Amino acid sequence: MTPKISYFINKILSVKRSYLIFICVTLILSISIMSAQRFFNTTLDNELQSTSASLLTADIEIASTKPLDTSTLNIIDTELPSFKVAKRTILSTMAQFNQQQESKLIELISISDNYPLRGICSATNQVGDIVDISTLIYSKSNAVVISKELQSQFKLSIKDTITIGQFTGQVVGIIESEPDINVQSLALGPRVYTAITNRTKTGFNHELSRVYYSRFYAFDNIANINELTTFIENKFNVYSKDKTIQGSYGPSQPIVVRSYLNLSDNIVEGFAKLNEFYLFLSLFTLILCASAFAFIIWSRIISQLEHIGNLRYLGIAAQYINQHYLKQSFGLAIVITCGGLLLGAAISQWVYNMVASISNFNTTIIDIAIGDILFVGFFSITIILSITMFILKVLNTPLQMTHFLAEQRSSSTSKVLALILGTTLLFIVIFLKLNALSWTMVGLICLIFFVILASLIALDYLIFPLFKYFYNTSLPIHIRLAMKCLSQSHTLRRLSFVSISLALITILSIAHYEYCLEKEFNPDSKSSTIPSLFIVDLYNHQRTAFESLVTVPTQLAPMVQSRITYINNQSIDAYAKTLKNDYFLYREQNLSTRYMQQSSETLIKGTWFDSNNNIIEASIEERFARRLNLSLGDTMTLQILNQSLIVTVTSFRRVNWGSFEPNFFILIEPPYLDSFPQNWIGSIFADTDTEINLIQQSLAQHLPNVTLINIKQTSQKVFAFLKTFLLSIKIGSLMCFLIGTILFILLTKLYRDYRKESFSMLYWIGLSKQKIHLISFIEQTCFILTTFLISLTISIIIIKLLCYLIIDIPFYMNTRITLYVGLLLVSSTITFLWINRKA
Repeated sequence: MTPKISYFINKILSVKRSYLIFICVTLILSISIMSAQRFFNTTLDNELQSTSASLLTADIEIASTKPLDTSTLNIIDTELPSFKVAKRTILSTMAQFNQQQESKLIELISISDNYPLRGICSATNQVGDIVDISTLIYSKSNAVVISKELQSQFKLSIKDTITIGQFTGQVVGIIESEPDINVQSLALGPRVYTAITNRTKTGFNHELSRVYYSRFYAFDNIANINELTTFIENKFNVYSKDKTIQGSYGPSQPIVVRSYLNLSDNIVEGFAKLNEFYLFLSLFTLILCASAFAFIIWSRIISQLEHIGNLRYLGIAAQYINQHYLKQSFGLAIVITCGGLLLGAAISQWVYNMVASISNFNTTIIDIAIGDILFVGFFSITIILSITMFILKVLNTPLQMTHFLAEQRSSSTSKVLALILGTTLLFIVIFLKLNALSWTMVGLICLIFFVILASLIALDYLIFPLFKYFYNTSLPIHIRLAMKCLSQSHTLRRLSFVSISLALITILSIAHYEYCLEKEFNPDSKSSTIPSLFIVDLYNHQRTAFESLVTVPTQLAPMVQSRITYINNQSIDAYAKTLKNDYFLYREQNLSTRYMQQSSETLIKGTWFDSNNNIIEASIEERFARRLNLSLGDTMTLQILNQSLIVTVTSFRRVNWGSFEPNFFILIEPPYLDSFPQNWIGSIFADTDTEINLIQQSLAQHLPNVTLINIKQTSQKVFAFLKTFLLSIKIGSLMCFLIGTILFILLTKLYRDYRKESFSMLYWIGLSKQKIHLISFIEQTCFILTTFLISLTISIIIIKLLCYLIIDIPFYMNTRITLYVGLLLVSSTITFLWINRKA
């Protein structure tokens, strides 16, 4: 074959460079999402394998909300292999600084002299050296080490004093590093360390104040760490299914026994939902981009069939043509894979650095495993080559023929769509199973994928054909033609609709969800009056003093700590088997009692307390009742300080938790809780920051055991934690939106090429170029507006269902972000069409 003929063949068969650039960018972005997800997970797993014991500060932790039984501990210690043991308690309380002129909610960490057993917990001493924190704390009897936040906020320095209840400590160091600082899920205030011998010097009643006790073990041999954990659980007769720790509020159950492996699992589980989102997103964008690539190949072959027929007359074999496209696809797949891996590595490094800074992990170079590279390469190259081969297989007959009829062209389109849908299902299953998901999860994701896809395709079939009715109106001819074109659901336009819709639904749904959370949990966003401070650990005998010290409005409620032991005479272990999620069954239950309902709650089923019957009634919060599958008339046995209290469920309440009034999942009919030890919680309504500071200072001086939580500051912390995860999802959504936009531009160009002959005919019969350009302009603008409105509607429906059925908060549409996204989408479309008006 001469060079001239070879050049002529390549010119006919080659895909336009602009198309290749667009599809390369979208596929590289798609591959980067997949590779970033793989690299991040590998790095996180490897980091946890090497540092999870340091994060736990030991090999095993026994955590409890009450002091551990000494006799049981002695039995455990005699039967365990060689070990070291350390102790720690955490207590949230108020501390006073600068000659008691200022106060602050802190977490008081009392540690033994050998803490931590794993990892490094260090502080800077008076001369600037970094030393072990326990060395500093045990250097003098009243030594304390404070956080940098506390030092900078109150201008504290070494040798200054801090008063905590009846204990006055002297600052001997500033915290430099803490291995477990962000392993706890909720930290109410900065940390202050002191010796464990000082914990009783505060004068607080540890039976009433909430204290979290830990006993840490480090073993010479950790090969059988799971067996050791099980052994300790059996000795305490506990089954610690949920081994999370709620900051200074302690474990989720009375006693939790967890190893560093459990901690690692908890951290990984925290990223599980985020990981599932990125799995779905990376898979969808990859299939979407590959489908766009398929239609580029398909449209190129279809548009060049006449020239291909000429090549066939010249003796060029169909096999040669097939090999040409396969070779071109393989080269493209290699470039895309390499580009996606490089960009994915950069994204993964950035995300890991962000997570490491938040979670106190070591900031390291991400681990790029050969298996991950092979995994990403397999999917990117295999999908591109498979789709190319499928296209060529479908078009095998036309390539063999010298003529190609319109009916055959339409038939090939249907075959291409069917093949793409079939291979999509196959690749989804393979992709998810290789990511170690269960068959149940694979089935659920496949179902969600096809429900979304089917819904969007159905909406496309139902809505866009309606535009054809504008064709029979008296509107100008170019508008009527634009509406007629828009009503014709071409495959290329449908692909663009699905991609942009999915991206917009994700972005707008996240925007609405974040706005709903902000309106619910951010006090600054509320128009109603909410408390300024929330108090806990107010002892019963201190109520009179509290009322004399706090002159602003307050709401107080008694609280008794308990555990559920039986439901309808079934043990909780037996009853748990009937529940989907038994976390709320095993957790500590805080009880309260009152004669009347509060303004923040509504009785939705049953009747309020009736003092004339002979049962102890209980009113249950409705979501809590659903989680435990409770019905009216059910009985619960509650254990309070080894005493049993049997109550009957007589009503369900809906509670507005955003009011921050003292409320509870379980309310008990008065006066049946009066005989049990109780403390009080409540809300304080102060109008100004000055009043808040005065109340904090006064209570810290006279009632130092009372914990004062600044609702605004705490809500901001909680909301900031939620926004961290929302940010990750936003990044993925924006990448999906970018992919959808590039596909829209690419498919618009393909669509215009597809319509070139019909537009030429319009020009030939007398329609001006300006009117012809207006046809495309009106059609694409109406298309993008319709797509945006459909996506907005779906996003509102999704978040409304989420708010009303799952998280039970009011729905608010994020009008500002909706407007920004809509303006950006429309302006980008208009700009693109204006730039290409001469094309």
